[in-house]
Amino acid sequence: MKALVICYHCIKDEAWPHLRPAKVVDFKNQMQYLSKVYSPISLERMAQHIQNGTSLPSKAIAVTFDDGYRDNYENAYPILKEYNIPATFFLTTGFIGTGEIPAWDKGYYTSEKTLMLSWEQVREMSDSGISFGSHTLSHPFLTRIPRKQAQKEIHLSKDIIEQQIGKPVTTFAYPSGNLDSEIKGIVKEAGYSAAVSTIPGYNSMHDDVHALKRNVIQLQSVCHRLFPLSFLSEITGVLGHVRAFYHRVKRF
Repeated sequence: MKALVICYHCIKDEAWPHLRPAKVVDFKNQMQYLSKVYSPISLERMAQHIQNGTSLPSKAIAVTFDDGYRDNYENAYPILKEYNIPATFFLTTGFIGTGEIPAWDKGYYTSEKTLMLSWEQVREMSDSGISFGSHTLSHPFLTRIPRKQAQKEIHLSKDIIEQQIGKPVTTFAYPSGNLDSEIKGIVKEAGYSAAVSTIPGYNSMHDDVHALKRNVIQLQSVCHRLFPLSFLSEITGVLGHVRAFYHRVKRF
């Protein structure tokens, strides 16, 4: 069994240097491709099968989004509905409905349009079957902050989302993929049944469901001229491993 989890951030046509958003037309082509060639399933269902060692559909794939950008509602959500693709959105609750924006976006964000999701949009998507998980309160590097602060980030964000949507929150995404055994233990004790990293690759039977591998989609638009080969290299983690190797060599 080889199950894939993929991650997006922004879905919009404007240039955005930090997160490399997928253009709307590219995202639509990708979801159409997944609906025909793969078996999109919810992250929750995938994690349950991996933990229990039970069979998954052939070419199972789970689609996720990090942070809680408004364009996820405006651009990604209608396409997900069109192709009937389940998805999980991981919310950094300090950005939702507060007017706050991520620190890494402040140097680029000049529009008066709201950048992040509202709770009304979250509830609408939740009522339509979209899943929501936690991405902490403020997106810190969890291994670099005191344990009590990490516990608050992990526990309280879960409580806030549950209060807003009226449903249990069972999944967690480590900000920047930053985790260790202690942080993973806090996630377990908070009651999350699964958590995702940014380690590229496939997930196999009986893998650790609190450190699932996830492939971040961040190809530049020009690369989509090679679709679907370029997309396949992303969703399977091939380019993720290449990037990781490049950064290791660069640091050395």
